[in-house]
Amino acid sequence: MEFFKPLFILLLFSFSSFAQETFKVDGTITDYFTDQKINDVSIKILQNNKDFTQLQCNGKYKVSLPLGFDYQIIYQKAGYVPKKVEIFTSNIPEENFSAINDLKIDMTLIPVQPYADLGFLEREPIGKAIYDRNKIKLDFDFNYANYMANKIEQALKKAKQKEEERQKAIQDSIAQAKKLEEQRKQQELARQKAIQDSIAQVKKLEEQRKQQELARQKAIQDSIAQAKKLEEQRIQQELARQKAIQDSIAQAKKLEEQRKQQELTRQKAIQDSIAQAKKLEEQRKQQESARQKAIQDSIAQAKKLEEQRKQQESARQKAIQDSIAQAKKLEEQRKQQESARQKAIQDSIAQAKKLEEQRKQQESARQKAIQDSIAQAKKLEEQRKQQESARQKAIQDSIAQAKKLEEQRKQQESARQKAIQDSIAQAKKLEEQRKQQESARQKAIQDSIAQAKKLEEQRKQQESARQKAIQDSIAQAKKLEEQRKQQESARQKAIQDSIAQAKKLEEQRKQQESARQKAIQDSIAQAKKLEEQRKQQESARQKAIQDSIAQAKKLEEQRKQQESARQKAIQDSIAQAKKLEEQRKQQESARQKAIQDSIVRAKNDTLYNHKDNTGKNKTNKNPDEPNENKTGIIIHSTQQNNNTTKNKNKNLPKGTKIKID
Repeated sequence: MEFFKPLFILLLFSFSSFAQETFKVDGTITDYFTDQKINDVSIKILQNNKDFTQLQCNGKYKVSLPLGFDYQIIYQKAGYVPKKVEIFTSNIPEENFSAINDLKIDMTLIPVQPYADLGFLEREPIGKAIYDRNKIKLDFDFNYANYMANKIEQALKKAKQKEEERQKAIQDSIAQAKKLEEQRKQQELARQKAIQDSIAQVKKLEEQRKQQELARQKAIQDSIAQAKKLEEQRIQQELARQKAIQDSIAQAKKLEEQRKQQELTRQKAIQDSIAQAKKLEEQRKQQESARQKAIQDSIAQAKKLEEQRKQQESARQKAIQDSIAQAKKLEEQRKQQESARQKAIQDSIAQAKKLEEQRKQQESARQKAIQDSIAQAKKLEEQRKQQESARQKAIQDSIAQAKKLEEQRKQQESARQKAIQDSIAQAKKLEEQRKQQESARQKAIQDSIAQAKKLEEQRKQQESARQKAIQDSIAQAKKLEEQRKQQESARQKAIQDSIAQAKKLEEQRKQQESARQKAIQDSIAQAKKLEEQRKQQESARQKAIQDSIAQAKKLEEQRKQQESARQKAIQDSIAQAKKLEEQRKQQESARQKAIQDSIVRAKNDTLYNHKDNTGKNKTNKNPDEPNENKTGIIIHSTQQNNNTTKNKNKNLPKGTKIKID
């Protein structure tokens, strides 16, 4: 008969009626799940609860046992749950020994299952063979066998469910942990990407700022170069103007040289015609030499001042104006002396009128040349003013452009700062999300641990139920023991042995459970250790991020300080440039004023010469009356006793004196 999964196969044999005092038990031993034969199985046989024999078998066994005793056949192998069968022959009458049949018992052993509660197999037999008085044979209690088969099936089914639940819980917790880890990795990647993006954006903004800074610097350099170019043009124009002035002075000198040559010719003619004028001419030559020396000194001084002008423009201009004023003053004196001399010559020499007329024409030409040079100087000055205005406009445009670029830089700097703040805020937001997800992951881990604890609690409850079932089975065994008082001693011994073996197996199970718990604790400790390491790494990473942010802030602060220092330097240079420009304007204004003054004086001198020429031919009718004109020369008669004066004025009418006020 097969009981669900065959626990053992019982075959009953009938033999011829001949006298026998033994019966045979044989069969095979296979795996409960694979039906494969099992080697190295130990079979222990107890007779009336005492060791009778023990044998090893490799899938098959056969043994003969004497009748008239009760037997327990125990099947054992490491890694399998032991089973036993009980055979009762002590109540068979001896006259029936010859009719007793042999037994074939095919045994299946169950591998040890982690959650299978099969401890009852160590205490309870899976089958019982008893003597049937009616049939006069050994037969098995199939109701009991079915009961044990159902019990084993239920235990294995429960163990399978528990194992499936445990595996499912493990798989669920692993899947959930993997899912959370995957989410954490994705979030970490997203956070790293956000940080990289923010750093890239900061770098991009910094690169733009650098490019804009370079463009601004280039614009400033271009404006400075343009200003330098305009300044160079102004200097060149100033040099051209100075050259024009020098050319006009050279032309004036050339005309003066021509005038000197003509004057020498005229003097020669005067010497040929008038002997009396020699002494006065000598005096004039001395005065002319002094004037020429003064002019040469003024020119030398002007050259010296021109050399100094390269270093001090203002002082040079003033020195030139002073030298020009001094030259004009000497020229004025010369003109007054020349006028007196001409007056004396006109009074004494009529022949010199023609030469004087020629000199007047030459003087007029010289004056015209002076006027032309002044007009040219004015024209050059006007051009310089226009160029100066253009230069000032270019400087103002460059300053406005620099201000515009600075404003753009400030706006871009503000945008860059805003982008940095946004990236930091985004990083904080991602960090907050990561913390929330980390909290959710920790909660999931705690939930999985709580679920594991719940399963452990259920296992303990099941263990308690199993212990209760054991207690119930012990109580039932005691009840059966009461019914079988004659077998009490043997059964008690068997129970003690089974209890000892159960304790041993329980001890092994506890050790295995302790090892499993230790493994779980070790894995939890390792997980905690890894989590701690992750937290430390996360803390180190956060610290590195904070350090990098602090370093970036420090560098930004340094850049701001440098930018502030640079702006201050620019402002200082602009202020200094404005100050120098103001000084230059003041010097230019002083120079312009000096030029205007010289122009006014030149105009006055021209007017004076014109009036002097118109009054030269007028003579006093009464030689005794002083004659005063607008030139400031008073001619009157007086008695001179001084020999030097007499010698100087010997060719003049008696009593004539020249006084210059």
